[in-house]
Amino acid sequence: MLNQARTRFQDDDSVAYVQSDLTDALPRGPYDAIVSALAIHHLSDTDKRALFRRIRAVLDGDGVFLNIDQVAAPAAWLEAKYAACHEQYARLHGSDDAEWAAAVERMQYDRSASLDDQLAWLREAGFLTVDCLVKRWRFVVYAGWTGQP
Repeated sequence: MLNQARTRFQDDDSVAYVQSDLTDALPRGPYDAIVSALAIHHLSDTDKRALFRRIRAVLDGDGVFLNIDQVAAPAAWLEAKYAACHEQYARLHGSDDAEWAAAVERMQYDRSASLDDQLAWLREAGFLTVDCLVKRWRFVVYAGWTGQP
């Protein structure tokens, strides 16, 4: 993803790139926006909450945090539905048995939290407004705003 960003923003001197662990301190802000994609679900719930606080601390007064990620279902029976829909969608888009088996193996390391919990943690971290913008079973886009842009 960093290589794609470097290609996309190669002529923009205002873009900086940082590679680090999500449990590390964030680069000092303030920032207008922070975006994450398919990463935070690998953290423990404690680390997710701490990350949300660190993100809030480096956003400016009208900043936004946008996360595209996976979430856990709020009930076991619904988690089974999430899994079935995920597989159906992957196979519809060309995943074969080997690719799906590899994905299932990787998913054993996921530590997804529910959408409700994560929105609550954003509020707890000091975001004034939080919302889920898109949800398709386990895949979501949610955001937290520090003010009113």
